[in-house]
Amino acid sequence: MGLLTRFFNATIDITAKHLASRMRDGGVLHRTRFHQFVIKFGQRYYTGPVSDAKATKAGAEMLASYTLLGVTYTAVFWQVKIFFNRRMMSDKEDRAQMDDEKP
Repeated sequence: MGLLTRFFNATIDITAKHLASRMRDGGVLHRTRFHQFVIKFGQRYYTGPVSDAKATKAGAEMLASYTLLGVTYTAVFWQVKIFFNRRMMSDKEDRAQMDDEKP
C-alpha cells in the first residue's frame, strides 16, 4: 500500500507543479475569475494571510489532488460495476444451463 500512496503523491506533485507553472507562464492567471478561484481555493488551507504565489501553488495542488482522486474513485467504481455485471450474467447463464439439463 505504501508504494501506491507514493505513486499517488508523486503524481499529484508533478501535476500540481506543471499546472501552477503553466498558469503562471501561460497567462491563464490574467483571466481574473479563474485566478481568483485558484487563489481563494489555495488560501483556504492556510490560517494566516498568504502571498498569491503560495496560494496559487496550494490551489493547484488541491485542484490536481481532487481531480486525480475523482478519476481514481470513478475508475474503481466502474470496474466493480463491470465485475458484478459479468458475475450476474454468468450466474444467469449457469441457471439457464441447469434448467436445460433437468429431465
